[in-house]
Amino acid sequence: MLSIPKKEITDEDVIVTHDAARPFLTHRIIEENIGKVLKYGAVDTVLAATDTIVASRDHEFISSIPVRNEMYQGQTPQSFNINLLKHNYDKLSETNKKILTDACKILAVSGEKVKLVSGELFNIKITTPYDLKVANSIIKGGITSD
Repeated sequence: MLSIPKKEITDEDVIVTHDAARPFLTHRIIEENIGKVLKYGAVDTVLAATDTIVASRDHEFISSIPVRNEMYQGQTPQSFNINLLKHNYDKLSETNKKILTDACKILAVSGEKVKLVSGELFNIKITTPYDLKVANSIIKGGITSD
C-alpha cells in the first residue's frame, strides 16, 4: 500500500526510493536520478541485459524470448514526482496492485513513461550467500569508485 500524506506534498516534490540490499550506490546514479526525475517525472535505474531473457508461463517450456537489445535489468534507486506516483497508484485496480514488483510498475501498468538512467554492474542486490561473496570481492577489489 502506498501511503503519502497529501497535505504536505507539492507538485514539485519528488521521492527517491532505494533497496537497502544495494549498498554500492554511487553519487552519479543519485545525481542522474534527481536530475532526470525533475525533468521527466519518473526514473528507473537499469542495466542493459547481456544474457538472453527467456520467458516461461508454465515454468517448464519457453513461451517467448524477448529481443535482448530491448531488455534491461532493473536496479534502484527509482525516482518519481510524488503526485504522479500517488495518482497512478490510486487509480490501479486491486488486481494490478497485487502484481506490483516495484514502484516503476505502477507507472508502466498505467501507461506512463519512465526515463531510464544507467546503473552500475556493482550496484548489486545482496539477497543470497553468493551475493554476499560477490559484495565482499567488490569491497576488497575497490571497484566502486565515483
